[in-house]
Amino acid sequence: TSPAVLPFRKVSKPQSKEHAETWEQADAVGTLTAHDMTGSDVRTNTAMIEPNLRVRRLTPVECERLQGFPDNYTQIPWKGKTKENCPDGQRFKVMGNSMAVPVMRWLGKRIQAVHDLGLEGMGKKGVAEWL
Repeated sequence: TSPAVLPFRKVSKPQSKEHAETWEQADAVGTLTAHDMTGSDVRTNTAMIEPNLRVRRLTPVECERLQGFPDNYTQIPWKGKTKENCPDGQRFKVMGNSMAVPVMRWLGKRIQAVHDLGLEGMGKKGVAEWL
């Protein structure tokens, strides 16, 4: 298993040399800085490596949602198998070769808007100022 990096925040400072500082898991972690790596006082959330945890892979449905597809959109019959038996690897491959639907829709609408306004001849600078 590969180690996982988890976000933590310091809850309390050590009261004495015998007492350790207290940490709890956080929602996010900031960018590491040289100050963080010195072992000196870290005032914000920091990353800690947990060697016994693994990062969970996304499911095909989660990837479809990130790409803007409906759930199970990539679950299709494949090599004589029914769509219910479509392998996850093939579904990931299809999504990896696609473009995110919401991004393509946004780009298409912007291109159409430029076309509708007759701005094609304005050049990059003119269109950039309009956008």
